[in-house]
Amino acid sequence: SLDNLADVLRIILTGITLVVVSSDWNNFRTGKMWRLIFAATGFLWWLRVLNTLKGYESTGESMLPILNATFATGPFLFVVFCFIAGFWHVYYSFGFTTWWTAWMTMFRLGFLADAGLLDDANEPADWSTWVDLLLMVVGLCVAIVLLNILVGVLSESYSAGFADRTRLFLAERCRVLSIHFALD
Repeated sequence: SLDNLADVLRIILTGITLVVVSSDWNNFRTGKMWRLIFAATGFLWWLRVLNTLKGYESTGESMLPILNATFATGPFLFVVFCFIAGFWHVYYSFGFTTWWTAWMTMFRLGFLADAGLLDDANEPADWSTWVDLLLMVVGLCVAIVLLNILVGVLSESYSAGFADRTRLFLAERCRVLSIHFALD
């Protein structure tokens, strides 16, 4: 299962991190790869904490509707990704920026409504009208319309999860107990 795979990955990364930290601290402090492994290990441990807290009565019943709403946004985020990717393609096709800068510009404008990277864009003067038009469309379509729909999708999904919170909690409690008794 996905939980088992995450546990195996977390245990392996924890072992690698402990060996590297205990054997070569200076290399760990300066090595980019080791720091990334350490960051991934910490992230997986925090997800494990979150997963563990779902089974407790004091936290599980209030957390499960939130997690349910979060996972329900997958199809919506795919739609938003397609919009962002399409606008990214247009912006990159103008040819005055790298593909990564174009992606970050569209991502930041679409998801964060932040056009900060545009200050560094060296677009030629003859492209400024097209760039301005593209940015207005991205801002309107993604940052305003689609993200407001996202709020509605999250709200509807959270409401459904909140109405079903007792059933969700009991199912999670059964899952935790079945794992516990399977190990005995």
